[in-house]
Amino acid sequence: MIYRQFWGMKHYYCILLILIAFNIDRLSAQSFGLQAGLGAIPSQYFALEYRALSNSNIYLVSKVFGEFGAKYALQYSAYGLDLMGEYSSNSLLNTDSRFSFRLGLGLTSQLEFDPWIYSGWSFSKRLQYGISGQTAIEWSMSDVFGMYGFAQQKLFFHRNLGTSHFLFGLGLVFHLPND
Repeated sequence: MIYRQFWGMKHYYCILLILIAFNIDRLSAQSFGLQAGLGAIPSQYFALEYRALSNSNIYLVSKVFGEFGAKYALQYSAYGLDLMGEYSSNSLLNTDSRFSFRLGLGLTSQLEFDPWIYSGWSFSKRLQYGISGQTAIEWSMSDVFGMYGFAQQKLFFHRNLGTSHFLFGLGLVFHLPND
């Protein structure tokens, strides 16, 4: 059963790496990030983030994430993908300030697992999808590395498993140098 959970994440990582490989020469700038945080379930949240930047302050963000929690006899886990458009107060191509804030809105989907509740449920019943909003405050430690705090709210359309989810945490970002 654990093998099947990680098999899905391998597909997400492969798709993300393929997209990065095809776009690496076409973009004027890009960055990668790691996020770690806590969810309101309670749970721990981890994400790998890719930002395709443009010459403006608006850019596309894609994330693959995993969320894991345990309370009493429940062993909750979820794996998913976020696609988001974000506005940054500072364009990462021309940073004048060490601090910036970001606001994002986009789509989210996640597949949830629990050995007790979801064991007999089909794939379509365990799949959550909806919209996601995120706000972050970033501190640029150098031209290449940054650290940020984030808060994220997800609103789901599939009502079987709940309608909203709140996350918060910290992230590290690596900006690829602009040639």
